[in-house]
Amino acid sequence: TEIYTLSLHDALPILTRFTEGYAAAVAPLSRALHAFGEPDGGAADRRWLWLACRLAQDLWDDELWYLLATRGVSVARDTGALHLLPTALNYLAALNVHSGAFATAAGLIEEVGSITEATGIPPLRYAEAKLAAARGDQSQTLALLDWGRRNAADRGEGSAVGGTFYFTALLHNAHGHYGEALAAARRACEYEDVVFYGWALVELVEAGVRGGHPEEAAEAVGRLSERTQASGTDWALGTEARCRALVSDDESFYRESADRLARSRAVVDLARSRLVYGEWLRRANRRVDAREQLRAAHEMFSRMGAAGYAERARRE
Repeated sequence: TEIYTLSLHDALPILTRFTEGYAAAVAPLSRALHAFGEPDGGAADRRWLWLACRLAQDLWDDELWYLLATRGVSVARDTGALHLLPTALNYLAALNVHSGAFATAAGLIEEVGSITEATGIPPLRYAEAKLAAARGDQSQTLALLDWGRRNAADRGEGSAVGGTFYFTALLHNAHGHYGEALAAARRACEYEDVVFYGWALVELVEAGVRGGHPEEAAEAVGRLSERTQASGTDWALGTEARCRALVSDDESFYRESADRLARSRAVVDLARSRLVYGEWLRRANRRVDAREQLRAAHEMFSRMGAAGYAERARRE
């Protein structure tokens, strides 16, 4: 077995992430990750594409996430690297969930399962859990997360435990079960896990506001903004704007959120922003305006197959 290690030069941006904090690491990490996406990025570095894809999500950079995942799949198919292909497909499938292309994601997930079963590689079910939670499929999501917690404990993967609580919060927010979502989001935010911590803060904000804990939600927005402001992408800032709208009742943030997210690949987040904006407008007794946002959200969720959110929009 050949064992690979990162050179000190390659590892410096990652070290900065954990020694100097998130904001200090954004610029050097972004430069390093973009290098992986170059056509001549170097065959010797392709083994780190899985880590690059994961860190791109932590940076709230969905264009970089798309670039790295598609390059990983292309390199793996071209070279016949079966050890790389399922991981790259897993991240590309998750990107398609993020982009609202659930059917495409499901096809990629099926391919991941076929490859891992045929090769004996341990199951890779991150994208599968993300898709089930985004669809609002409670039985499938909870079964996957139960498997995930047991598997993470057996393998000693603490970050994966945080991920299961994040997906639980996402599932319960989709259905409007805010007490359960808040409890799960709190667990997901106990440790600063790469990727899941930032996303869990978003779930904590919505569950906190809707579940009667506005001060906790406002504090979570402060922690979230340290990351989203440093990232500066439309996905990051659009998500932050939605969270600020929820805690402040400032309509300009709802509009900013939709405008920014429409310029990103974050289709699910865009639909969520329209949903919460419509909910806010309805509570303000602006029924005509509310109907416009709620109908748009319902159509988007229905088209992509996000049944939980679609039903929440229908009820409103």
